[in-house]
Amino acid sequence: DLDTVLTREKRLSLPRAAEILGQAAKALRAAHEAHIVHRDIKPANLFLARSGDDTVLKILDFGIAKETQLAPERRGPTTTGAILGSPLYMSPEQARGGTVIERSDLWSLAVVAFEMVTGCQPFLGASVGDVIAKICGDELPVASRFAPDLRPEVDAFFTRALARDPAARFPSARALADAFAELAALPAAASAPLPG
Repeated sequence: DLDTVLTREKRLSLPRAAEILGQAAKALRAAHEAHIVHRDIKPANLFLARSGDDTVLKILDFGIAKETQLAPERRGPTTTGAILGSPLYMSPEQARGGTVIERSDLWSLAVVAFEMVTGCQPFLGASVGDVIAKICGDELPVASRFAPDLRPEVDAFFTRALARDPAARFPSARALADAFAELAALPAAASAPLPG
């Protein structure tokens, strides 16, 4: 899984991260088109498999996924304010126990992208409460503070991808992946690019 890769390699180059993000976004797009929100996007749920000479990403663990367009007779009881998912990757609305939509998954995917290119978790705390407070109210992390070789355009990408207002985020998984791919195509800002 991607978690194992990040533990081993710490940081990935922008092109490699863009390839992984593009595949994850393609899989999420299929889920979202089927009206399914995953609600637990994180590196441990992004599995990198070999297919010949290619690496293919698969999204695992749809155990807490939610269908967003159920017929009234198929809707089960809901628990208002219930928090489901992995705190480090939750969107603000998910952390508050609010309504989780497709753009909530995109927030989580952006947190994964941040971790891939900086080698750091953007929202850390001593407790789950601290993490949720940072996600919901602290100043948003700036990628180039964690990895000074990253260009300002990378910071601008994360400003949009991690916007607390879902409407201000990228409108779709494809739009998020395309914007990140454009970043990966830019010349490196630092003289010592990352391997891979």
